[in-house]
Amino acid sequence: VSLRGPEEPRAVQVLHKCGAVLLNERWLLTAAHCVYEYRRKKYLATLKARLGEYDVSANSNSRQDIGVDTLIVHPQYQDPYRQSNDIALLRLNKDAVFGDSVWPVCLPDRNTDVTGMNATVAGWGQTSFNGRCIPNRFSASCKYFCSNLEGFCS
Repeated sequence: VSLRGPEEPRAVQVLHKCGAVLLNERWLLTAAHCVYEYRRKKYLATLKARLGEYDVSANSNSRQDIGVDTLIVHPQYQDPYRQSNDIALLRLNKDAVFGDSVWPVCLPDRNTDVTGMNATVAGWGQTSFNGRCIPNRFSASCKYFCSNLEGFCS
């Protein structure tokens, strides 16, 4: 899912902002730092979710553009420069239609210990630390989960 909105809530041009994952027909999961500035209702109306897009520079017949009507940021998220509690939920204003290029993410059962298991990390994010270019094409890589005690790992 490509979250699209103005560079700043008051700007006009709509751009790719961040990635998100579809949890079900109505809810998305994303990073709080991507959407924190859209908390006010009038700014939230400018945020759109583009589903079914692989290449942000090309048109696709399978894509769906859906508005967002609710934003829930983790209550303990405070600092956009820290990664703790950097999580948010977005509710779409209509149901997504599942198909070949749109389907919900598969999440483990809440009682499953995923430490040391492989996971797929996907999106349009920077491909290098402090990279300035964001790729046009969706990409994915395999990583492993670590415990909170291990800190950052890959």
